[in-house]
Amino acid sequence: MLLGERVASELGIGGAQAGHEITVGDARMRVAGILEDAPHQSALATSIVITPAAARQLGMLPTVRTVHIGVTQGTASRVARYLPMALAPADPQSVSLKLPADPRSLRASLMTDAEQTTLIITVVMVVVSIFTVVNTMQIAIAERRREIGISLALGMPAWHIAAQFLLEAMLLGFCGGFAGMAVGSLMAAALAMGMGWPFMLPWTVLLVPVAGAVVGAVGGVVPAVQATRVDSAELLRSA
Repeated sequence: MLLGERVASELGIGGAQAGHEITVGDARMRVAGILEDAPHQSALATSIVITPAAARQLGMLPTVRTVHIGVTQGTASRVARYLPMALAPADPQSVSLKLPADPRSLRASLMTDAEQTTLIITVVMVVVSIFTVVNTMQIAIAERRREIGISLALGMPAWHIAAQFLLEAMLLGFCGGFAGMAVGSLMAAALAMGMGWPFMLPWTVLLVPVAGAVVGAVGGVVPAVQATRVDSAELLRSA
């Protein structure tokens, strides 16, 4: 048997006394060595390690035993194929294995979760941006109703008015996307420099202003249509 360092000290057994016999229950056991404290196994110093035969003699053999096996990185799956036969040749089916997560599978899972989270955040931001563009353009139309009415009264085509406001909405979205791209890139660069990481900017980031223009166009459709429905005659009479 093996005694933890603290247990051996309590029993008055030193490291030079390996081979000393002690009584455990009704059995006499020989001390084969002393276990010292380990960095990650401090409990060993207060433990008593006995063989399966001794545990069976004392009636302490558990029905389920746990064995921790350390292997070289990347060889866990190959080693696992031979463990059941090595641990229980008579009944390999009784051995159940729990392998650590494969780094590649774990990385793929984390990347999938990150992509899904990014997609959800992007959808929410797009919806919020569309509502922001709609509200901004409606305020602009309300402030320029008189100008719109005069333009329509002078013969300006309705589609020209709609195109003007739609272009303004697209420009608003483009500027917002460009500003977001610039600020986000600067923050990412600063974080990468602070952490000592290499900074790489994918070319797809350059499409953010274009996507902003598309979002602005979608948000500007309703205000542009509303601008063409301004009653110029009513505005002129109220003037």
